Amino acid sequence: MHNALAIFMVSLLVSGCATTSVSLRHPETEHAVECRGDAWTPAEHTEACAQGYEQAGYVRILTF
Repeated sequence: MHNALAIFMVSLLVSGCATTSVSLRHPETEHAVECRGDAWTPAEHTEACAQGYEQAGYVRILTF
């Protein structure tokens, strides 16, 4: 029972650490968007999403 709980807790910790998020806002319209990833989405996809918005004039306001 303790082993199952330990495995569950470690999997939660690992999945939380793998989460990426980039918040962006357009300086003229103030429209905000968020590019988000998780343990199953490679960080490159989140970064590509953010770069696409940056090409459209958005600026990063928060990344974690």
